Amino acid sequence: MIFRAQDVRHCFDEKTTLEFPALAVDVGERVLIMGPSGCGKSTLLNLISGVLPLQDGHIELLGQTYQGLSGRALDQLRADHIGVIFQTLNLIPHLSARRNAALALRFSPRRRTRVEDIDREYARLSDALGLPAHIADQHAKHLSIGQQQRIAVIRALLGHPELILADEPTSALDPDSTALFMNELMSSFDRNRQGLIVVSHNPDLRAFFDTVITLEARP
Repeated sequence: MIFRAQDVRHCFDEKTTLEFPALAVDVGERVLIMGPSGCGKSTLLNLISGVLPLQDGHIELLGQTYQGLSGRALDQLRADHIGVIFQTLNLIPHLSARRNAALALRFSPRRRTRVEDIDREYARLSDALGLPAHIADQHAKHLSIGQQQRIAVIRALLGHPELILADEPTSALDPDSTALFMNELMSSFDRNRQGLIVVSHNPDLRAFFDTVITLEARP
């Protein structure tokens, strides 16, 4: 089992408490978490990644429980074992596509040791995701949104982190581009080594996943 969460609750204030269903992700499993805006999808993703501290309940990644870990320990756990595809992408505009993708390895020596040749691995993933080779040295600010999204995916996948998280990865894409992007993402995801959790409000993504969990709107 890669990831497990149970009895997780998060309180923003005395009037706002989110309760989340039990969640488990094994190697090769693809989980879609759906729900309307404001239901807590991004909050749950931030709890899974350790960005938000766990207040109540149990979360564990690769047998390591989150409860009691310091912020620094959670940051290192995330860097070593979780690849995150942010909704806002978080690319550095003045860095090249290839250098943006390689940033994840800079923060995790563990993931860096899993990549024998960064340029070759970048090229492999870039080809799988349908990116033209010539953009590798272009600054991120000159790339299209679709190209930037694929660079963000490469950054998440480099170094074979065990868990991949994606926050609304198709929100800026039209239906045809969404289908193409999801097919490319699924072909790049390693079902022999990784688990995948995606949060989205897009019902068209259901067909790509083994498990679909729906969060209810807050009253």
